[in-house]
Formats: sequence, structure tokens, C-alpha cells
Amino acid sequence: RPGDVERVRDMGVDRWIEWQLHPERIDEARTEQFFSDYESYGTSAAELQRKYPPPAQLLNRLGAGADRSKLSAQDSATLERSTAGVRRITTEIQSGRVARALLSERQLQEVMTDFWLNHFTVYVQKNPQERYQLAEYENRSIRPNALGKFRTLLGAVAKSPAMLIYLDNALSQA
Repeated sequence: RPGDVERVRDMGVDRWIEWQLHPERIDEARTEQFFSDYESYGTSAAELQRKYPPPAQLLNRLGAGADRSKLSAQDSATLERSTAGVRRITTEIQSGRVARALLSERQLQEVMTDFWLNHFTVYVQKNPQERYQLAEYENRSIRPNALGKFRTLLGAVAKSPAMLIYLDNALSQA
């Protein structure tokens, strides 16, 4: 970002790295304020799914199957709200990663968060429930552990609903 190179020079590289290694000491009020408008980052996965059920599931629940012509005007509006909500969640998650990388003062943590999200990837199209889990996965499993011990990160990822869905472990009967 403009001014970052000068700030690192003024601070000194060693001091800047030490500062970055303790993200809990870096004020993120501006970044958190920006994300307060992102519904997917401030709402639980269960609440998002309740509010915006997957369109195919909603069609089934409304008794239309795959035939939208069977819907009443009210049901069509409900389906449209849900579809728009699902799209919004997906867009927020994609744009949120870029926005945080640009806005955050916790640059090292964001680089490592991106690295670990790429390494422990989950695919939004894998399962209709996956998209509801992604913000929690990023913010509760990956980001808090991005600079910590690998074993702790691995444990958080392995227990994450997003990863369990991605690996089909949510269906495991063993």
C-alpha cells in the first residue's frame, strides 16, 4: 500500500517483523469497522443457512421440486431473496479476502492466512452447505492459528465444519 515501504524503513525491518509477529497488538478497528457491513462475517453459518437456504432445498421445501412455475408469487419472492442471499455470501467471502489483505495492518498474518487457506482449501461448490461455513473457517480456524503452531492449526482445520463437509466426513458413519 502507499506509504508502507516508508513506514517499514522508519520503523526498521527487525522492529516491523517483531510487530507483525504479534498481531494481537495491532489495532484492527478500521478493518473490523469495514467488515461490520459483511453479513457473512458477522453471522453464524447456521443462521446464514436458516436465513438463505440453498435454492434447491428451498424449492423442495416449497413443494415445487425443480419446477419454479408451481410457485406462488410469495414463494417466488422467498426463493429470489434466498438466491440473492446465497450470491451475496459468496461475493462477500471472495471480496472479503482481498479487502482484508488491503486494509489490515496485520500484513504477515494475512499473508499466512492466505497461504494456509490455499493449503487447506475447501471448495465452495462441493456441497450446498459449504459456502455458509467459509467465513467461520477463515476467521475461526485459519486466521487465529496462521502464525502459531502447525499442530494447533491442523487440529482446528480438522475439526472445522467446512473441512468436514469438504472431505465428506460429515457423512461418515464410522
